[in-house]
Amino acid sequence: VLHGPHMMNFQQITREMAKEGCAIQVADTAALAGAVDQLLRDQALRGQMVANGTAYMDAHAQVVTDLAGRIKTYLKDRAAPGQENASA
Repeated sequence: VLHGPHMMNFQQITREMAKEGCAIQVADTAALAGAVDQLLRDQALRGQMVANGTAYMDAHAQVVTDLAGRIKTYLKDRAAPGQENASA
């Protein structure tokens, strides 16, 4: 993943991904062009970033499912009487 510096809503994940070797922050369009060029030319680096990214996503894949389950439980607990299965 290549991303710019303005990731205020995603600071934790961008730090984690950079640490795991699957994200690179670029400062501007010139840096983006350089990073893209490097990845296109360096098959080993590109392959390593893909492998690192795949491992990162696999390790965090359950997060969305867990969050959706929590939201569903929260909404079900607050449903009007008789409405518990209305959207199920």
